[in-house]
Amino acid sequence: MVLRARIILMAAEGGKTKDIAQALTLLNATVSKWRTRFTQRRIEGLRDEAQSGKPPTYDSETEKRVLALLDELPPRGYATWNGRLVSGALGDVSDDQVWRILRRHGICLARRKSGGISKDPNFSAKAADVVAL
Repeated sequence: MVLRARIILMAAEGGKTKDIAQALTLLNATVSKWRTRFTQRRIEGLRDEAQSGKPPTYDSETEKRVLALLDELPPRGYATWNGRLVSGALGDVSDDQVWRILRRHGICLARRKSGGISKDPNFSAKAADVVAL
């Protein structure tokens, strides 16, 4: 917006498109575009137009769901969560999106503590023997 305003102010002072472009190190076409849009729509013409394209698939709620799931115990038979398990448990979130969210928050599932869950059915007895030593 600042650059666009400078273009308009320089034009209002009588600057030519070529001179404005040279002074601001822009293309003549860029200066011409903003001058034309300002002439047609005033201040509103200097704002960005709506972008076309596919709307976002995932939102902040998806991120919250992924992070909340990591606080729960992983499925039976697994000691820790992994990207594919999280994605499968949520059902509507891709593996790639799960990994993007984890990276954004600096979460490494391999280093994450699982709470000492053991798959061994005799774990309690073995742990008691170790503690007794």
